[in-house]
Amino acid sequence: MVDIKILVVEDNELNSQLICESLTTMGYENNYRVKNYDSAVEFVENNKTDLILMDIMLKGSKDGVTIAKKIQQEYDIPIIYITGYAKDKIIKRVKDTNPYAFITKPFKFEELKANVEIALTRHKSNQKKNTERLKYEQAFVNMHCGVITTDDSGVVLFINKVAEILTGFKSDEATKLSFDQVFNIINENYNSKKLLNETIRKGTVHKFKQNLKIRSKKGSEISVEIKTSFVTELKSNFITIFFWEKPENKKHQLLKSNLDVDIKEFPINIIAIGNDSMLRQGILNVLDSDKYINISCQVSSKLEILECSYSNDIDLAIILDDSDYSDELFDIIKFLKNEVSDVKILVINPKPDDKNELRLIENTVSGVVSYKEDNVNIPLTIHSIMNGDLWYRREILNNYVKQKNSNINIKITGKDKTFDMFSLKEKQIIAFASQGYTNKDIGDKLSIAEGTVKNYLYRIYKKLNIHNKKDLKAYSLKYFD
Repeated sequence: MVDIKILVVEDNELNSQLICESLTTMGYENNYRVKNYDSAVEFVENNKTDLILMDIMLKGSKDGVTIAKKIQQEYDIPIIYITGYAKDKIIKRVKDTNPYAFITKPFKFEELKANVEIALTRHKSNQKKNTERLKYEQAFVNMHCGVITTDDSGVVLFINKVAEILTGFKSDEATKLSFDQVFNIINENYNSKKLLNETIRKGTVHKFKQNLKIRSKKGSEISVEIKTSFVTELKSNFITIFFWEKPENKKHQLLKSNLDVDIKEFPINIIAIGNDSMLRQGILNVLDSDKYINISCQVSSKLEILECSYSNDIDLAIILDDSDYSDELFDIIKFLKNEVSDVKILVINPKPDDKNELRLIENTVSGVVSYKEDNVNIPLTIHSIMNGDLWYRREILNNYVKQKNSNINIKITGKDKTFDMFSLKEKQIIAFASQGYTNKDIGDKLSIAEGTVKNYLYRIYKKLNIHNKKDLKAYSLKYFD
């Protein structure tokens, strides 16, 4: 026990000597004595201290509780109070410092020994748990969704930047509160305590289907989607709650409105799915040079997809299909749509296939490319898809629209609205978009910025009550050959 360094803060010489002799008898020979606030703070600043035995009633204006609070601002050192005073007022102050033990004078040797050994063992265990938890939480600091971690009793341990924005609670404030105080679910038949209980009961990853709203500290109501995880591998149970705003394009809206950063600083987070490791690595090598693309995970199973999706805010799933459009491919697509919120999907396969590419459109896949074709620009494809474009061969889009046009019901908002409700610029954009041009191509042709094209398309979609270029193409066939 030579390495264990214990500080005794006691202004009574006889008591101080008795405590130190007791420690030496226990085997803790490396012990030191000080009498007041200044000496205690100076000692801790200059020595690695493993334990403090603290008297409360000291001479001078600063007592033992004041010393403990000062030290705890900078250092993680367990404290045991040894005092002859146990009045309610003192006990209340002592509790605020979370002591490892409270011993009243006169004490017995066995009592002191037991509490010293328990405090040292408990603190060592807590340090290990905290180190493991910090590593676990570090992955969530810069995520684009809100993340809150609690212990299994519901005390908040960690909250990231996005969660601060959505809840209105800063980290140093939130970590002093219970989860239901920070994450205030306001649904009539559901609350935050029920959320935690369901997570513990169901374990692992759990996605909540309910339409939930939370009320922020400032009183605003926010509709959210929630996914939770119950972690038991860190020798202590932790509950992690992932949540995000429901509106479309949630990440970009949140960052633009609340974070003082350029959206381009945040890369497109991608999950690469496929069994062929060589093909997967080849595609990843192509993407590696694009600083706006980040490969969050490389996976080959549904379980791995789930694990990746709850620890990362996935924007795009790339499925590397070497199965020639098997049922397994479409099963993975369905799984992604059901389990990963707001994810776009790009399929990469060996060769074009008209029939199955039409099936991909029907399954709301954003695009498909063949890695064996010449001049395939996968990074360009990814950026176009994230800008809202469908990435298919033009003839496939034309065939799809002609095939489905009779079944597509375009709803026009308002009464008696026709093609004339659009401005000349909007009509031009509809014409180009219906022919498969990307937003950038349209901007080049009309001498306007790509972002301006996106704004026009947003207004067009809103007027027609549609959501993508596929439906816009169907509408435009009424007016263009």
